[in-house]
Amino acid sequence: MSKALRNFESEAKFRITKCKNTRKDKESEVLKLIDEVGFTLTLELAKGKKQREETEDRCAEELSVMLERLDSELAVDTGAREGSTQRVQAEVDRQAARCAEMMQAERQAREETEQSLR
Repeated sequence: MSKALRNFESEAKFRITKCKNTRKDKESEVLKLIDEVGFTLTLELAKGKKQREETEDRCAEELSVMLERLDSELAVDTGAREGSTQRVQAEVDRQAARCAEMMQAERQAREETEQSLR
């Protein structure tokens, strides 16, 4: 009986050791998978960050070019408006001077008419 007990005990230890080794192997496989997935996710995150930064840089450059173009167009438009405003102001001044001359001539004619009637 002692021999049978030792055989049973030996068999039980063997099976327990085998289960422990299998469990450790499974744990090792799971940890390896977790590490691989973590690495893959970190890599994908880094790629996404790089793409976002590249997109931000490209958009900033495009925006800068657009702002420069708008600034240039605004400067041209402002210059054209200033020139147009100056031409309009000159025309208004000429017309005002002409009206003043006409009013002066009218006043002078009226005064001459009044003097001739007296």
